[in-house]
Amino acid sequence: MTEPISRSSEVSYPLLASVLVATALVGTVANVSVTVATSGIADEFGVSLQSVAVAVLSMNISMAFVMPLAGMIAGRIGLRETLITSGVVLIISTVVLMLADNLLWLTIGRLGQGAGLAGTTPTAVQAAGRLLDKERRSRALGWWSAANGAGLAIGPVAGGTLLDLGGWQLVPLPTVFIAGSIVVTALLGVPARVKQSSSFPLQGVVLLSLMAGTTVATLSALSNSAWVVASATGCALIALAVTAGWRNRKNGAFPMHWLQDVLVRRSSTGASMQMFANGLVQVTVPAWLISTSTTSAGVAGIVLLAMTVTMTVMGPFTGARSYIPYSRWFHYGLILCAAGLFGLAWASGPGPWWIAFPLLLVTGLGAGSLLTPSFNTFTGTIAGGEGVGIAMYNVLRLSFFAIGGLVGAAAVGTGYTWAAFLAGGIICLLIATRATLSERVSGIIDAEASRVGLSKPALGDDGQE
Repeated sequence: MTEPISRSSEVSYPLLASVLVATALVGTVANVSVTVATSGIADEFGVSLQSVAVAVLSMNISMAFVMPLAGMIAGRIGLRETLITSGVVLIISTVVLMLADNLLWLTIGRLGQGAGLAGTTPTAVQAAGRLLDKERRSRALGWWSAANGAGLAIGPVAGGTLLDLGGWQLVPLPTVFIAGSIVVTALLGVPARVKQSSSFPLQGVVLLSLMAGTTVATLSALSNSAWVVASATGCALIALAVTAGWRNRKNGAFPMHWLQDVLVRRSSTGASMQMFANGLVQVTVPAWLISTSTTSAGVAGIVLLAMTVTMTVMGPFTGARSYIPYSRWFHYGLILCAAGLFGLAWASGPGPWWIAFPLLLVTGLGAGSLLTPSFNTFTGTIAGGEGVGIAMYNVLRLSFFAIGGLVGAAAVGTGYTWAAFLAGGIICLLIATRATLSERVSGIIDAEASRVGLSKPALGDDGQE
């Protein structure tokens, strides 16, 4: 496990928690607020809506490409230094975006935003893992989760309001101020020159960056029905995966021993399913309610708040309870997500639509049970102690959010909305069942080992093998 460094006494918990809150807010607000303005940008530039959507989504692609490299760089130049640099890059690129008068400069601005965001959340989380003890780290990550949920809730509202007040150029303005707060809080709250050498060789990090970016590019192309681009990037991804496998067999380009830790695997799974459920709901619920003329867009947004607000409230609640074993959060979270998704399958099929509101609350409870505990557990592992490890954890989350959205969009498009929710619920339930069976088998093995006088396997910090 990674222990806090000796400088922890110099660290101000409120300031470091503020860094985490600012990075969570800037990531969600920068992303979803501009999405609201997509149609307005297309009208002003006189280009197709799909072209603008691709330009807007380019932020996620560049973020995925840069994030593993940013994780390695943070360990070499320092966490505070990386946060400040990333914040400045984000401010400059956002100003470029606000001044853009054509699609090219719009794309450049969004690519720059992605590069800046790549060094914010992973570095802030790594700082919390290295500078805070387990209890304070969990509470700080709880506030990060709350800010993440709040950003999802207020981002579209803020974007729509600013769009009406001053046009789409005003929409990115909050990102400038939030990025500025990252610079200030990092300067005041993170000690200088906190470094850590990476166990990843450079070629391994480069390969991971290429694979991460290509994965997100493929998912983005699929979401825009750009089949030719998706085919090309998919082939490139396969080629990169083959190359990575060959390089790893030849000279061990990746620290595969990370995956031997059950907590790394389980916390990554929990985070992935939380984001899958979130992406599925965020895309499918509004599209289903609006496309079937069940409600207006405004009412659909209010219904969706049941999940985002619940996740926001759950952040501090779960963060203050780091003493509860992760295995409980993992099981309860998956079961609640499954229950909520099964109910949504009924609501979007033969049931009444209005029960989606309480069912989204249940799904939010499940997602909230997975978000902070998964992050906190991962940061306590060897993989979570390195910037590259945290970066890949975030890329995984980003990818599963996109996958959930793709599944939902496809289901709504074909008229089988209920099937997406049903499939999501089944997957959550299967993973929870498999984890339960695995723990029972491990318990049987431990009992047999004790009977014959053998030692038990090493346990993680929550009592899991």
